[in-house]
Amino acid sequence: MALSCAQALASTAGTVISNTATLSFDIAGVRHTVSSNTASLILAETLDVSVETDAPSGPVPEREECAVGFVVVNHGSGTETFDLTAQAEGQGASVLFIAGDTDGGQVYDAAVDKPLANSQLTLGSGARTHVFAVIGSDCAKAGTIRLRALARTGSGVPGTVFPGQGDGGGDAIVGKTGADTNGTVTGTNLRLLAKSVQPSLTKSQTVETSDGSATANAGAIVTYRLLAAFPRATTGVEIEDPIPAGTAYVPGSLTLDGATLSDAGDDDPGQADDGSILVGLGEVAPGTRTIAFKVRIL
Repeated sequence: MALSCAQALASTAGTVISNTATLSFDIAGVRHTVSSNTASLILAETLDVSVETDAPSGPVPEREECAVGFVVVNHGSGTETFDLTAQAEGQGASVLFIAGDTDGGQVYDAAVDKPLANSQLTLGSGARTHVFAVIGSDCAKAGTIRLRALARTGSGVPGTVFPGQGDGGGDAIVGKTGADTNGTVTGTNLRLLAKSVQPSLTKSQTVETSDGSATANAGAIVTYRLLAAFPRATTGVEIEDPIPAGTAYVPGSLTLDGATLSDAGDDDPGQADDGSILVGLGEVAPGTRTIAFKVRIL
């Protein structure tokens, strides 16, 4: 009688490791083989992240807008989405928004590098990317700027397990960084922006169905989010978005910064129908405003 075993090797989170053994034996001179049941497991995802500071670019004149460079690295074993938050600790300056390095140039370009939707960043295992914390006026007073990256799947004490929350339905395990880390940049490491920085608008979408999936089929609800970023005070602001063909606006779903707006053209800044949504903001202070609305696929 002899036993043999074959095992698949894996190192990527979500990979299924399967193991089946065979039993071989002789009966009356005839060779027989019987297979065992297959034992399978899903390789757990390790949650780890770091935030590194970018190279300095020299002193910053007073009253200049600027962008602070950071590098976010996913040290985990799977694909993970990180929530990013940034804060200027000095007096007289604030972080307007966090932008991604869209063109990979590693230098902030307001015409190209748009705000990250919901300030979230998704990276594959081992991936690294530049992001920029965009600061308003009085950059020279910003002092220390901190960028925090927090794994959406979970964080905490290293070794903490989140059952079934990893890639492929396996477990997720918090790594040595706690899946929650900060990077800091001082006021001498700021990248200058041109004073002609213009407002920008970034759009994202999510799909939900009655069965909980994200399949875009008839009856599904699509939520659109518009993130408007204003590096400086801006006047005469209006945001309009046509309702896509093949969909119908969901009445009462229009919101501004989380607050519901009426669909009628009345005292609040919004109005909506099956043709389009329109939000008139008028004069806007430096910062970001978020508009959301829903449509149903016909």
